[in-house]
Amino acid sequence: METLEIYDMPSWSVVSKLSSSPDSKTFEAINNSSKRKVILKVSSIPTAAELAFIRETMDEAEAEKCLEYMVGEKKREFALQDEFVLDDYIVNLELHDIRKKSEGFGYDLIVRSEMLISLEKLISRKNQDGQGFNMEEIVKLGLDICKALVTLHRKNVMHRDIKPSKIFLDTDGNYKLGDFSTAVRVGKEVADHLLVGSLEYMAPEVLNRGNYDFTVDLYSLGIVLKNLLGEWSTLPAEMQTILWKSTSSKENRFLDA
Repeated sequence: METLEIYDMPSWSVVSKLSSSPDSKTFEAINNSSKRKVILKVSSIPTAAELAFIRETMDEAEAEKCLEYMVGEKKREFALQDEFVLDDYIVNLELHDIRKKSEGFGYDLIVRSEMLISLEKLISRKNQDGQGFNMEEIVKLGLDICKALVTLHRKNVMHRDIKPSKIFLDTDGNYKLGDFSTAVRVGKEVADHLLVGSLEYMAPEVLNRGNYDFTVDLYSLGIVLKNLLGEWSTLPAEMQTILWKSTSSKENRFLDA
């Protein structure tokens, strides 16, 4: 069994490689003593595409400043997520480390988390098997992510990019919200007029570059649930009302998840 000494993790071994790309590798790993399993992801800062852009458009000093900014943004993201390390509905990162590459330009980003599978992969698996999510699963997902949003919003944090690839299922059957790369701590509203998030899950006021508030997270979650549920006409009236309110105009959305 391959060990992880190269990442200064000699007490852990690789069970399997879950995915691999030019920019990252994801492993299922196991602690050699406790036999506890985790997910380990190693990725590059910058990515290959980012590195190509930097080399084409920047001199050495500009490249170093750009790299410093990228590393700073990652540290900001992790610091924000670490505030919620004890929450049952937010992904717990057991380890995150940014290490300068031994060769070449950039850093290695090493993240270790509990065993999780993304909603995106769950949807793909169910589609392959000709299955969908039943009502009990969808309600469970909605409630769990709403609990995560209550925690975030009470601390004035917006996630701003809720979608299937950022929702995860743990081994206990709980859904969790992860990836805080777009999250931000704000006051009552955001007025930067930047397009942040993914278009298919983006609230209209963000898409229109207007001011927006915490209800944009509810809108995105509503779209996720709507896509899982399919035809609204088959849903109970109460569920139809909840989804309509979460995905309608800013004024009609619930102010508290």
